[in-house]
Amino acid sequence: MRTFKDSYFDCIVAGELIEHLEKPEKFIKECRRTLKKNGRLIITTPNRKSLVNRISGSYETKVHPSLFDYESLGELLGNNGFRIKEASCFPYTEESSYGSRRKWSFALRKAAHRIIPNGLRENMAIIAEKY
Repeated sequence: MRTFKDSYFDCIVAGELIEHLEKPEKFIKECRRTLKKNGRLIITTPNRKSLVNRISGSYETKVHPSLFDYESLGELLGNNGFRIKEASCFPYTEESSYGSRRKWSFALRKAAHRIIPNGLRENMAIIAEKY
């Protein structure tokens, strides 16, 4: 059953969602169907290539069956009718990582992210446009 009509939305925001999906391509296809032409899809998700994940594997859990890095998310979007308009990586903050109980780790991460290259930061934000 389709809840929304084709070309219904101007913008869809999927914050910290796609990594929890078993079939992210199905979600992307539904976004394409329901977005208007030139509509925007905004996605935030953990960066599989982040330094923190490379060291600890902390994002690789049962609740994250679909982890992405910039290249793999860009490929998924490109194969399904989107082009990336803007992309950035940034560190998690205490506000964006509600579940963490280790307050000291945020101070350490904040300091480290001053020198970590953009592509190795913890979280990605992608703005893609339907074409």
